[in-house]
Amino acid sequence: MFEPLITAFRTLTVFTIPGRDSNNPSSARPMFPVVGIIIGAMQYMIARGCVILFPESPMFGGLLVTVAAICCTGALHLDGFADTADGFGGGRTSKKILEIFKDSRLGTFGVSAVVFSITGRIILTAWCIDFERYELLVVAPVMSRTIQAWACSLFPYALPGGEGSSVFFTGEKRLFLTAVSVTCIAIVLLIFRSFSCLTAVSVAPVPAAVFFGVCKRKIGGLTGDCLGAANEIVELSVLFSGAVFNSIMRLL
Repeated sequence: MFEPLITAFRTLTVFTIPGRDSNNPSSARPMFPVVGIIIGAMQYMIARGCVILFPESPMFGGLLVTVAAICCTGALHLDGFADTADGFGGGRTSKKILEIFKDSRLGTFGVSAVVFSITGRIILTAWCIDFERYELLVVAPVMSRTIQAWACSLFPYALPGGEGSSVFFTGEKRLFLTAVSVTCIAIVLLIFRSFSCLTAVSVAPVPAAVFFGVCKRKIGGLTGDCLGAANEIVELSVLFSGAVFNSIMRLL
């Protein structure tokens, strides 16, 4: 159990925790939601600390939480989001899209995606801090990593020859993944007992499913870059849906 968890942490974060990697990388998939809880707890603590240190500056807190999250993951998901935006924005055929995915250079679509993601996260995180909806900062990474794990289990790998992240798309661990996913989400819901969390959990799979459908149609499956893009899409969706729900509730 510990080896898959170590592999999950080393894959999704920059943390160099001691221990040995799993011989079967796909066994780390069920541990993705656990990594999400740890990242969410980090974001929660930073946000609460910013309220104490900078009570009049929620935007500064949003900036610090966003920077910490990016540093924690080594900008892994942002890079995937940028590559995916460049590929889908500049490629007309599946072959061309996959070629762009492999290109390390950043294009106009990629830059726009990064700016949109970072700006959106700062603004929405600042909103969470300002209106004390800290629970959304926890549920966002939990849902994004959970959906990443399920995407690896449900969709084929698009790149030929088993390159890159293909090792996470092999093997079957759906029963264990279901148990861990339900447990992690239930823990968050039970701790915070928030309708905002429940709304976010319900809404988050929708944009992810639409995005995965586009990927399946355009390139026949997913790649590591697509998983990174899905992570950004889901986290932004969670924060945005939480903000919209709370705004509607205040008007009623």
